[in-house]
Amino acid sequence: MANGISGRNLAVMASGVALGVASSRLLPPLLAQTFGDVRSRMGKDPLERLTQDHRHILSVLQQMEGTSVDELARRARLFLSLKRTFAKHAMAEEDVVYPLLHDEVRDVEQSKRLYAEHGEMKILLFEIEQALMERRSWNEQVRSLRSMVERHAREEEDVEFPKLRQALDMRRTRRLSSQVRREEALVL
Repeated sequence: MANGISGRNLAVMASGVALGVASSRLLPPLLAQTFGDVRSRMGKDPLERLTQDHRHILSVLQQMEGTSVDELARRARLFLSLKRTFAKHAMAEEDVVYPLLHDEVRDVEQSKRLYAEHGEMKILLFEIEQALMERRSWNEQVRSLRSMVERHAREEEDVEFPKLRQALDMRRTRRLSSQVRREEALVL
């Protein structure tokens, strides 16, 4: 070839790029799953991570309430932090925890209600994002979301998570920890 790159070299480079892309998407969930299994074997509660997420989300919402429309960069940073944490958290609960509540605890109606509440929260997140983009106040939506998250988190932490802990044996608890970590790692 005129530029010094042969077809074979180009193929090797393309393979390297493809491998890099694939491993950047696949490796984090696999590592997270392994780390979750190790934490569980050490006696760590797999649902504690979700409880910490609740605290973080509520803290960010409280900070958001204290911002003015003129603080565009701060509002954007807080919103992105909230949205990312919520996305990871919701994915873990919706893909792992709620199905276990549905199947293992046999709490069908409650698991459906928790899914529905996440849907309502996502609608509020959309409304908050619109307020951010339109540079208008988001306080009403943020307060509504914070109130909803407080209620939802209290229900999960005080009622649903204890039911789940009681229903799962050690092997299933380890698997829960791995699955929660894996789901969270899928959101980059």
